[in-house]
Amino acid sequence: MSFFGRLFKYRATEGKSPREDFLTEALAGVLESSLHLRAAFVKWLIEHDVETVSVETQKHVETETRMDEGESKRKLDLWLEAREGSGERHVVVFENKIGAPEGNRQLQSYERYLREHHAQAKSRTLLYLTPHTRSDFQPDEKLVVFRNLRWFQVFDWMKGWAQDPGTEVGPAALVKELLALMEDWSMDTNLSASDLAAAVAHRTKVEARLVEILNLVKSDCDFAGVEGKWSHDTQSLVYRSPRSDGGGEPYFQFGFDFHREEKGWSVSRSGLPSAYFAILRGPNKQDLPCGWVKVEPRDSWVASQPGNWYLVNDAATVKQLNFVKAQGDSLHEAYLGFFLKAIKEAKNLLG
Repeated sequence: MSFFGRLFKYRATEGKSPREDFLTEALAGVLESSLHLRAAFVKWLIEHDVETVSVETQKHVETETRMDEGESKRKLDLWLEAREGSGERHVVVFENKIGAPEGNRQLQSYERYLREHHAQAKSRTLLYLTPHTRSDFQPDEKLVVFRNLRWFQVFDWMKGWAQDPGTEVGPAALVKELLALMEDWSMDTNLSASDLAAAVAHRTKVEARLVEILNLVKSDCDFAGVEGKWSHDTQSLVYRSPRSDGGGEPYFQFGFDFHREEKGWSVSRSGLPSAYFAILRGPNKQDLPCGWVKVEPRDSWVASQPGNWYLVNDAATVKQLNFVKAQGDSLHEAYLGFFLKAIKEAKNLLG
C-alpha cells in the first residue's frame, strides 16, 4: 500500500486520541517505504539481524475471553513480523498511546496473545510507545520481552538513520517529513539555547502582564477589616490578604489557575489559564450568586492549586472564571473584568 493510500485508509478509533492512529499509520507508511529502514529499525528494537520485515496496523486478533477483561477481540496498533536469513521469526507489537490512558488489562491481553499464539517465534516483543508515560506492567513469564519506549527515542533514531550518507533518498525524505510532524506535535527533545532564551523572555513578559492585572485587582480589594501586608507569589501568580490567627474574620485569595482540568474549563485544551477569587472563612449563606461555590478544606479543587495551602485549613467561597471573551486580540479586560466583578459580589456577600 502506498504511503498516502495508508493515510487515506486511516479512521479515528473510538476511545483513542485521533493523533494515536494517525501517527501509527504515518510511522507504518514510512517503514514500508524501505526494507533497509525496516530491517535497521527492527534490529534497533530487538538486537537481531533480520532480512525481511512485514508491517501491519490495527491487526485484529482473538484473545482468550476473561471476566476481568470483558472482551476477546483486540486490535494491535502496529505489528512487525521479521525473519532472519535462517528463517527464524521475530514478532514485535506496538501499543501506541499519546493522549489516552492505558486500557484495562490491555497489555496483559497482548502479552498472553504473543505467548500463546506465537510460541514458535524466536522472540516476541511488546512495546508501550508514549511521549512520556510509563507502564508498570510486567509479563507473567520471560517468554515475552516488554519495554517502555518513548516517541523521542524513535525520533532520535529516525533522525540518525536519515542523516546516514548511505541512506536512500526517497525514504529519507519521508522520514524527514515524519520528524517534522513529530516536532510540530512536540514529540522530540530538541532544546537549543535560543529556544530557552525565547521561552524565558516570553514567560517574563507574560508574567509581568498577569502580575499587572493582579496588582490592579489588589488595589480594589478595600475590604473592611483587612489590615496589614498582603502576601504574593509572582511565580504561582497568587495574592493573599493578611490572615488573622484568632477569630473568624474573612480573608481573601485570588490568582490565575494553570492546572484546572474539568468540564467547565480545560487549560490543556484552551491554552488559557483560568482565574479565581476566594473568600476564606466566608459567609455561610446557602444562596450564593451565580458562579460562586462552597469549597470545603482539602477539597479536590484546593488540591489542584500548587502552593495555595492557605485554602487547606479553612472553608472557602470561591468564584471561578468559566468564560472569557477577548477585546480584539487582548484578554486583559476579560480577566480584569472577572476579578472586579468578583470583588463587587464578594462585598455584597459580606454585607
